[in-house]
Amino acid sequence: MRKTLLLMFVLWANAVSAQDVPDKNECEMNADLASYLITISAYCGYQRDSKYESILAEISKQCISLYGEPLTANASMAAIHSVKAEMADTGRSAACLRAYSEYREFFD
Repeated sequence: MRKTLLLMFVLWANAVSAQDVPDKNECEMNADLASYLITISAYCGYQRDSKYESILAEISKQCISLYGEPLTANASMAAIHSVKAEMADTGRSAACLRAYSEYREFFD
């Protein structure tokens, strides 16, 4: 599922650069990915890549202005709970290693 989110992020980043208006699904996926990366970074001590941080922040601003904060907040909470559940199931080290191997480009 996370590989799908990565692909969606890349496609969405290209759409933002073309000034397309995001739909609700794209906004939910962006909030999920951003919150996942922030939560993993906090638990695992990873530094996020500033290039992607600025893209995610810009997308978030657009989404909040179009659809309001509840849409983003709900997706963000789902991502946070997903990280916590994965860490409870597999352990912190395994979750951090998996996240880093799948999302290496998002971390410095």
